[in-house]
This record gives sequence, C-alpha cells and structure tokens, in this order.
Amino acid sequence: PPAPEPAAPETAAPESEAPPGTADDAHVDRALAEYARLRDPDGDRHLEAVKAAIFLEDVFHVVLREEQIDPDLLGTAEGMRAVLAQAGRTA
Repeated sequence: PPAPEPAAPETAAPESEAPPGTADDAHVDRALAEYARLRDPDGDRHLEAVKAAIFLEDVFHVVLREEQIDPDLLGTAEGMRAVLAQAGRTA
C-alpha cells in the first residue's frame, strides 16, 4: 500500500483579525518596540527620521509625504503613531 502523506506543518493562528494591510494596536506596539531597539540615539536626527520613514513604509505599507519625514515627528513612538493615524492606519 502507498505510504501515507506527511502531515502538513502546523501554522500559527493569526494574532489579529485585522484585514491585511491594516495594523491593530498590538501589532503597532510590537513593531515600534522592535524599531526602538534599532534606533541609534546618538545618530544624526535627519538620518534617523529617514530610517523611521522607511521602517513605517515597509512595515505598515504607508507612503509618507516629504513633510512627514521630520525628526521632531518621527523621533518618538508617539510621533510615529500620529503618522500612522494620518495615513489611515490604526495606531
């Protein structure tokens, strides 16, 4: 008789019921906490703002306007949340 097929690997249940392309509060919290560990506190403020903008665009699929790539805005988790809120993402 033919050998039984191996069982499919188990996949984790989704952590959120949010539709793809949106972010729930827990996802935002985790992502911003991870980003905080990557930040260079002694780095150039403008370069850090560009890094933060790229991070938000990659992780949350938002497109930031030039005026949003501001060290005063993207220099804090609260500012990053505000940018996500402006982009229509849950933050």
